[in-house]
Amino acid sequence: MNNKYKIFNEINIDDTNYEIYNLSQEDRDSLFDNLAKDIKTKKVIKQKSYEKVAIASILCLSISTVVLSNDKVWALVENIGKQIESYLGKSENEYKGYKVEVNKTVDDKGIAVSLHEVLLDDGNMLLSMNLDHSEFDESKLKKGLFRNKKMYYLSDATVYMEGKKFVETGGATSYENENDNKQDFLTSLNLERIDTNNDGRSDITNYQILENIDPNKDYDVKVVFDEIGVHKVGLIPRVIDDKFEFIKGNWEFDFRVNGKKIMGETQVYNINKEINIDEKDFKALVNIKQLRVSPISVSLTYTTKMGKEYEFENRDLMIELLDQDGNFINMGGGGGGNEEQTYMEMKYEGNLEANQKVENIKILPLQYYREKNSDNPKYHHRIEYEDKAININLK
Repeated sequence: MNNKYKIFNEINIDDTNYEIYNLSQEDRDSLFDNLAKDIKTKKVIKQKSYEKVAIASILCLSISTVVLSNDKVWALVENIGKQIESYLGKSENEYKGYKVEVNKTVDDKGIAVSLHEVLLDDGNMLLSMNLDHSEFDESKLKKGLFRNKKMYYLSDATVYMEGKKFVETGGATSYENENDNKQDFLTSLNLERIDTNNDGRSDITNYQILENIDPNKDYDVKVVFDEIGVHKVGLIPRVIDDKFEFIKGNWEFDFRVNGKKIMGETQVYNINKEINIDEKDFKALVNIKQLRVSPISVSLTYTTKMGKEYEFENRDLMIELLDQDGNFINMGGGGGGNEEQTYMEMKYEGNLEANQKVENIKILPLQYYREKNSDNPKYHHRIEYEDKAININLK
C-alpha cells in the first residue's frame, strides 16, 4: 500500500508562486492528528507511523496562493464561475471537449462550496471551484490571539466512479485572493489510489484511470468533501500561534464525465533507461521508467536507489524536465520507499501552463549541493549532468 503522506517527504517544487506557512511543532502535531487520524502505516508496510514532516509538505501544496489579475484572465470569468483555463494562462474555452460544466453549489454549516467545471485528465481530475464562508459563524472556532485573516481550504475528497472508491486524492490547489469572504480556486484530485474494503485506506495504487475506462461511455461521478480546514493566522504570521481547525460537513457533487478526447490525445512513453552517477562526493542510480503527456499535463515516474552509499549530507539528486526551447516544465511531487527499503519510487507531475506547447522533453538529472545550511543562494549550487540527459521527441 502506498502511503499518501510519505510520498511528499522528498518533495521538490518550484515554489516561486507559493506562500509558505511555517508551523510550530504543536501545530504540526495538531494538524497531523486531524489528517492522519487512526492510520498506522508508514511507506508500504503496516504497523508503523506517518512522518509528520509529510503533513507540512501537503499543507504547503494545499494552501498555496496564486494571484491572477490580468485582462486575459478576467475575460474568462463568466457569471457561472471561472474557467479552468484561466488558472493555467490558457485561451478561453481552449479545453472545450475535455471539460464539463457542473455549476452546482452545496451549502452546509454556513459554508457554500460551488463546483463550476471539471476536467478528467490523465490520472487526475481538475475542478474549478469557489468557497464562500460569508454565513459561517466564526465564533464557533476556538478562541486565541489571532489576526482577523483566516484561510479556508478543502481537505481531501472521496471520489466514486464506476463502482470504485478513490481515496487519498489530495493534490496541489491554487487559490486566488479572497474577496468578500469568497475565494476561487483550482484543485487537482488524484485518481490513482482505490479503497476496495471501505476502510478509508488505499488497497490499489498506481491505478491508471485512462487505461481502465471505455472511451465511448459516459461515467457517473460523485465527489464528496466531508471536511473544510481553517488556517487561523497568529499575531506574528506563519510563526507564532497559527492554528488549524477542521469543520465537519457534507459537500457532495454529482456529474458525468467522458474520457474519449483526453484518452485519444495522451501519449505514453515507456523509457526504462538507467542513469548512473558515480563520483567521489556523490553517487546516484536512477531508473527513468515512464513519461506520460496529455494536452493538459505531464507526469514522470522513476526510481532512485537507496542505501548508505547513496546518502550524502547537503547533496540531493533532482530531475528536471525542459521543453524543446529549454523552458522549465513546472512539476511537483515526491516518492516513497519500497518494502525492502532498496529504492524510492518517485512521481513528478504538473500542468502545462500559458502557451507552452511541448514537442520535445529533456529529462535532466542534476545534483543540488548546499555548502552550508543557509538560505543565502550563494551557498547553493546546481551540478547538471547534460551528458546523461534523456531526450524524448513527442512528434
